[in-house]
Amino acid sequence: QIAGATSAGLLPEITLGALSAAMRWAPWNACLALLGSMLDLHVMPSGICVGNLLRPLQETLGKEVGLEVLRDIQSFWAASPRSENSDVAGTPSSIGFSVLRASPGLLAVAKPGGVSTERVQELVSAALNAPLQLVSRLDLPTSGVLPLARSRGAELLRAQFTAGLVEKEYWCLCS
Repeated sequence: QIAGATSAGLLPEITLGALSAAMRWAPWNACLALLGSMLDLHVMPSGICVGNLLRPLQETLGKEVGLEVLRDIQSFWAASPRSENSDVAGTPSSIGFSVLRASPGLLAVAKPGGVSTERVQELVSAALNAPLQLVSRLDLPTSGVLPLARSRGAELLRAQFTAGLVEKEYWCLCS
């Protein structure tokens, strides 16, 4: 059924996202079969889609199995024509946010509380004159590390966050 709908162009990315979110509670083998079918049909899943499909797999079979499948998916993303291997060029001080870490394709900035994640992304992208993608979000009142990425590396990081493969730590500072 998926093959017919995909070849007919009836399965847009938003439908795949909804389907993968529903699969989050399905048995791991059904999730892995769906992911395999998508790749066989050259339907490139997003990081969020892969993360939703990997969650039941890694919860049942362990984190290492989830990471192994994710490494395999990464090779598909890297070979994708949509893949962009450009680095985040420069980190000018004029971006208005502290740059905590800059590496090829990834920039970590300190998001202040009271500023939306999307606004930080817009301002940093504009200052660097480079399109940056959100990898994770922080609530409006929350301050913290905001990862921004370029290329398919963003999909890999989104998959890790969605699948629960990233450990996050929250600290509450009270005055």
